[in-house]
Amino acid sequence: MNPASVLADPPTNAHYVLNGEPVSLKKIRNLDRTSVKSIDVLKGDQAKKYYGAKAKEGAIVVTTN
Repeated sequence: MNPASVLADPPTNAHYVLNGEPVSLKKIRNLDRTSVKSIDVLKGDQAKKYYGAKAKEGAIVVTTN
């Protein structure tokens, strides 16, 4: 997955984290894209290591300004 495309077409089965807090897909879709500082895409064991079973399909970690 290309991190640049995550906000344009976010996967529905991922675990989302915004500035260290779990958030809904709706919150990600409504995010002001100009405020995004970074997007990290975690997959597989790496996602589960940080976020547990809820991230079994991956995690999208967004940091804003």
